[in-house]
Amino acid sequence: MRNLLSYLVAAIVILTLASPIVLIEKFKYKTNFSGFQNDDFILPFEIMNPDSVYVMPKELKEISGLSHYRDMQFFTVNDEKGNLYLYDLSTGTIIAEVDFGKRGDYEAVTRNNNIVYVAESNGNVKVIDYQRRTKISEFNSSLSKKNDVEGLSFDAENNWLLFACKGKLENKDKKTKNAKGIYYIDLNNRNTDIKEYKIINLEQELDSLTRFNLFDNFINNTNTNSRIRRFAPSGMSYDPITGHLYILANRGKILVVLDKEKDTKGIYFLSHRIFGQPEGISFDKDGNLYISNESKSTKANIIQFLRNEKKRVTLEEVLDMDISIIKGEEDSTEVIEAIEKN
Repeated sequence: MRNLLSYLVAAIVILTLASPIVLIEKFKYKTNFSGFQNDDFILPFEIMNPDSVYVMPKELKEISGLSHYRDMQFFTVNDEKGNLYLYDLSTGTIIAEVDFGKRGDYEAVTRNNNIVYVAESNGNVKVIDYQRRTKISEFNSSLSKKNDVEGLSFDAENNWLLFACKGKLENKDKKTKNAKGIYYIDLNNRNTDIKEYKIINLEQELDSLTRFNLFDNFINNTNTNSRIRRFAPSGMSYDPITGHLYILANRGKILVVLDKEKDTKGIYFLSHRIFGQPEGISFDKDGNLYISNESKSTKANIIQFLRNEKKRVTLEEVLDMDISIIKGEEDSTEVIEAIEKN
């Protein structure tokens, strides 16, 4: 009896770890991603359906950080080398390279016009003038290796430099389990002490969001809760169309969207098959989304998601259309066609 119980427990664990977030694929639901979101928010990207995938050259096998420059060109860094690369997706080539320092643990990149900022995991920031192709300064923020900086984004509205950390919180008084910190430096003065932007605890954020495309069963709930608890930022970027802040996480394979008031609009689960090791995120001037993956289960790449502002059909709307879609009756074909048109 004891052996049978052990077998059942082991089987449940294996199924839980191997199981992806369950989607309603049998309904041919076009927006077949899943997660939690605010009732008044629609994610303007089909994050389960890439529009283009660009494989990186060997120099960018460990691509880490991503920042759009112009046209189809992006700044990026290689995790360990002190080089800034400008990569052109349209030609598939590195068109410029700037040596800014010795080897390190470079995790994030962002820019303000021709000034590029590169962050190390210990909170050190290199400042590069791309026009002059040289490093012009560097500074140490009050963050350290224990905070483990992974994301960097320039806030043009406030002239702030935002840091996303996957390590410990800076404020020792805040003991919130599984919480991660977003901090900022005000570039309007020379003070490099960081200030708190938002402490993110996804387990608490779920209370204000609506679950969608997730079946309510033991295995799926266990998998979902595990990914939520593992959340740790690996990149972030502002959407130039809405001003929303998108926070990417390799751990848990999650995408979080914050509005201008820092409220969470959505928490979305990313496919392990598409996103091998997502480390960088950026938008072009038209608001199209790009996510970079280090070489792991997939080759190092940059994935493009074109913006889609069309209204999406929610799961509740599917159920309201016709209950026959659940029962599998013949007239459910008309419902599926109506969904696909949307």
